[in-house]
Amino acid sequence: MLLNGAGQVKIIIEGLSGIVIPDPDNSITNRELTVEKGEIFAATIACGSLPRDLLPKSMHPRLSEIIFKRSLMDFALKEKNGFVVWNEEHFESIDQTERDYIRYYVGMIFATLVARKLYEMDYVCHFKRFCEKNNCQKMQNGKPVKGNKPEPDFIGMTYNAATLEYSTFEAKGGVKLLKKSLDIATRKQLWAVRRIDTQNP
Repeated sequence: MLLNGAGQVKIIIEGLSGIVIPDPDNSITNRELTVEKGEIFAATIACGSLPRDLLPKSMHPRLSEIIFKRSLMDFALKEKNGFVVWNEEHFESIDQTERDYIRYYVGMIFATLVARKLYEMDYVCHFKRFCEKNNCQKMQNGKPVKGNKPEPDFIGMTYNAATLEYSTFEAKGGVKLLKKSLDIATRKQLWAVRRIDTQNP
């Protein structure tokens, strides 16, 4: 199982066209990102969480959720020749809806991993959850936005001195999807947010 024990594994990583991926730990070589298994597990726990969700008193009620996500990662992924890959044998026994469900969670967890490791985010939480818990009002051209509009998956938060800085992240992926169409959809969702608490993300 992927998350059993310590050690390092590699993940193939590629950014959107025209965007340079940061590498603060010099952990990327030839599009291969080296991570500790513990970093994947930490992202599994932290995925989608607000800072208050990671306090000890908040963690206990989430134990069932954490065990579920950990089991899901071990079901979906395995280590092969030092790389993280899909465990295709396990996917043969489940239907397409279940596969899509698992891919959703894995995508979110790895987006959290990348945000934390490469962009040095202190916290990464779901955009909708952040808005709900902070009573955010979505605005467009000075007017409140109603209904479903494009938006990113995550808001990243970094404490820089006494200032809280924000970033936006979008998880995309799947089978038989064209990279160009992913680029267009991703950019649209990321650029839908121009201000968070008066700041440019």
